[in-house]
Amino acid sequence: MLADIRICIMERMETMRKRHVKWHDLLCPTVRKKFEKVKELHRFWHVIPSGDIKFEVRHGSISFAVDERSRTCGCRLWQLSGIPCEHAIAVIYYLNINLDNYISERYKKKVEVFSLS
Repeated sequence: MLADIRICIMERMETMRKRHVKWHDLLCPTVRKKFEKVKELHRFWHVIPSGDIKFEVRHGSISFAVDERSRTCGCRLWQLSGIPCEHAIAVIYYLNINLDNYISERYKKKVEVFSLS
């Protein structure tokens, strides 16, 4: 039974490797889709700066503290998933910074550089 599981895992890894080669984006397609959905929700949040890197993000009576430098949010979704939550995205847009820099490296495609020396 373990041999069957090993073969199944080997086949899956090869299938995923072939898919990975076809990616044209730096991010995994599934993560990009989730990220685009969350990006649409940022417009409902009002950003209030409380220092250089700390912000309060409000919508009605709901508020969350966002620390841009340490990449944390009061909702804790950013820390748990590695993908900025809607509150963090509102802050990043407020600062006019590229969003892709704030996604965890584990979701990004590694670019291999070969040298001919």
